[in-house]
Amino acid sequence: MKLKRLYPPQKAVNSLHSETGTGCEVAGCPPLRKEALLFFAGWGMDETPFMHNLPPNKDLIICYDYRSLDFDSTLLSTYEGIYVVAWSMGVWAASQVLPDSNLPLKQSIAINGTPFPIDDMRGIPPAIFEGTLNNLNEATLQKFRRRMCGSGSAFQAFLEIAPQRPVEELKEELAAIGRQYSELPPSTFVWNKAIIGESDHIFPPKNQEQAWQKYCNEIQRYDGAHYDEKILKENLAPAAASSKLLIAQRFTKAIGTYPHEARVQQQIARKMCSLLQQHLPPPCCRVRLRDGYLFASATPFVPPGTLAAERPLRRDAP
Repeated sequence: MKLKRLYPPQKAVNSLHSETGTGCEVAGCPPLRKEALLFFAGWGMDETPFMHNLPPNKDLIICYDYRSLDFDSTLLSTYEGIYVVAWSMGVWAASQVLPDSNLPLKQSIAINGTPFPIDDMRGIPPAIFEGTLNNLNEATLQKFRRRMCGSGSAFQAFLEIAPQRPVEELKEELAAIGRQYSELPPSTFVWNKAIIGESDHIFPPKNQEQAWQKYCNEIQRYDGAHYDEKILKENLAPAAASSKLLIAQRFTKAIGTYPHEARVQQQIARKMCSLLQQHLPPPCCRVRLRDGYLFASATPFVPPGTLAAERPLRRDAP
């Protein structure tokens, strides 16, 4: 299993980068944060598809390549809190390594995967798993990814950020997963939340429901495919979504003070009124501001306060 810490671009650094040591080995790396988000990616992945989903207030450490489940937690040794997100086959890998990790876990979320990845009732049916393994090549890999994404547009978007690993290596990984799953005892790790895509064509949703009966505290569903960029982004960078919501709530709360406090906006509106009155062609002769909308009088012979004489300058005005 590989673990990498991902960093956003810094000054004089042109792209996202990663490091695998205990300290920062790349010039320009920011200092480590107190908390980390530990992400277990799915089979066949690397860091490439997830480089732009960095949480704003945590370090992101990604795990992938399950040819071995040897879990070196060196990168995690300095953190006071670890938040776990796992997707697809990463749910099984995380379920196996986390119980003995002694990490300061704060939360665990599983997305479109189960602790029983090769199972007729709780995971991928064994016949489908074996067929995928035995027939894996470049062409069948792309067919798998197309099913994973659910739509042609999502598949094309994924190809732009697809993992950079050879298909031979992916076949080795899939064979190793099958072998390890048959040899290792089932995990008893209990997840805080499981998220299930109702249109998942890799892990059947009914099998996921069955698998989570005793192994999670909450189930969340969404109408989407196995790989859903929006769902992954929401869970890999939850603070960013929360920040947007907080801004919206603050604007909504303050909207009542705008008529008295928004002086700059009022000055801009008055300037716009003046300019419009100078440049609007006849028959408009007067522009005025009412309830946040600009109105132009249709003719000088109708009193300006008469609504019938005014037309809004915005189509969505009341």
